[in-house]
Amino acid sequence: MTALGRSGTTSVDVVVVGGGVAAMIAALTHAEDGASVVLVHGGERLSGGWSLHEGDLVLDAGCHLIGNRDDRTTGAFLRLLDGEAVPVQPRVASVTSGVLTDGLESPDLRAWLRGGRADAMVDLLSAAAAAEPAPTSVAPDAATALRERFGPLIGDHAARLAGRLTSRPLDELASTALRALPVSRLRLLDDDAADLLKGAVPALDDRLLRPRPDAPDAHRRAIASDWPARNLYPASGGIGSLGERAARVLARAGVDLRLGTMSTDLQAHRVDGWRLVLADGSDVVAGRIVLGVDEATSAHLLDLDGEALRAAVAHVPAALVWFELDEEQVRTDRHWINVFDESFTVFRAYVPTSYGQGLAPCGRAIVGVEVLGSRGGVDDDLLADRAWRELDELELIVGRPLRVISRRFPTSYRHPLLHHPDVVEALTRRVAGLPTLVRQDDWAFTREATAASILRECATFEGVPA
Repeated sequence: MTALGRSGTTSVDVVVVGGGVAAMIAALTHAEDGASVVLVHGGERLSGGWSLHEGDLVLDAGCHLIGNRDDRTTGAFLRLLDGEAVPVQPRVASVTSGVLTDGLESPDLRAWLRGGRADAMVDLLSAAAAAEPAPTSVAPDAATALRERFGPLIGDHAARLAGRLTSRPLDELASTALRALPVSRLRLLDDDAADLLKGAVPALDDRLLRPRPDAPDAHRRAIASDWPARNLYPASGGIGSLGERAARVLARAGVDLRLGTMSTDLQAHRVDGWRLVLADGSDVVAGRIVLGVDEATSAHLLDLDGEALRAAVAHVPAALVWFELDEEQVRTDRHWINVFDESFTVFRAYVPTSYGQGLAPCGRAIVGVEVLGSRGGVDDDLLADRAWRELDELELIVGRPLRVISRRFPTSYRHPLLHHPDVVEALTRRVAGLPTLVRQDDWAFTREATAASILRECATFEGVPA
């Protein structure tokens, strides 16, 4: 139960700062374990993903699904969604060197390798041999990490393809950036040859991909035993409705939601643990605190150099274009396609109405595209025309769109720069010395990975079951 102390002071077991997935999961977990919880978020509503409303359309800002990772994380998301979720068995494809491969989100380099690059496979085997036993040092940058993983020929080519998702060359990014780039595993060989090499060289098992149209991410994770598909999605309202549903669930669980309130200061409290000072002049005193905010904000609250951390992260701008069309104009049953060909402006094309409910009027469909970085540096009309022609070239649509909506965003992806590990070290050391404070992993990338990470961190609090 929340206790009120002196005027303007609230005393609780746990205070959670933030409004994203990590904050919502942490608040729900502690409340369900019987703790009194206050969640403080500067925004007016909880997030965890967001959608735009354009007339009678609900437009997800990108291709967003929640992965079915395991029983605990999937169960937490289902509770946050108040059980209002639909199963999605993803159908995906990728395009590399003009070849479309179903069941694969990563590059398919078989055509590229056939172009007289036999030495690349020798490099790959040498790199795999060097990886056993596991190396004791971490590559200084993402480009070097790929070279060490696949050998120089394949590694350099993979780095060029990954450049479609970054605003900087990979040799300017920390190796941590590879968590968010779909190039850590590649399709290099036909299935039989890949299976043979995987069996002979264990280190190749997590480097070589084979397509799985029925389960494209089966190599990454198991799935929760009581959910019938590899992904889930809000039953209505788009991914943005995750925050709306979660607010209801958290309030029902007894969480005190302080939305639209900024945290201005965090102090170690000699008796009760932590004192969080809010912009409205009130404060929250708690025995434990969860920082579900980015590294820079966490650093600022802990009296460290948050601006240095902000400067250590590269932001990738994006232009998103959505096309409304009649359902019969969609010529694919795939949920999304990643395009690695450098001749294309579009990186990802996706059909959210193929997995979402009520996103468009009956009989209509939405096809969206993501254009990243400098490729979006043209006016909206020209960008939409290019994107539509590329969708036609990919044989995803037919005819002309009924409506076109475009939006630009300063940040779609974030990547740690080369000096980021040095800058974040002070924050890492500070947090390690504070057993009653945990924070989210900024580089977990997916919602389900973020959830799994914060659940592990919260389990380190005394009295909270793992």
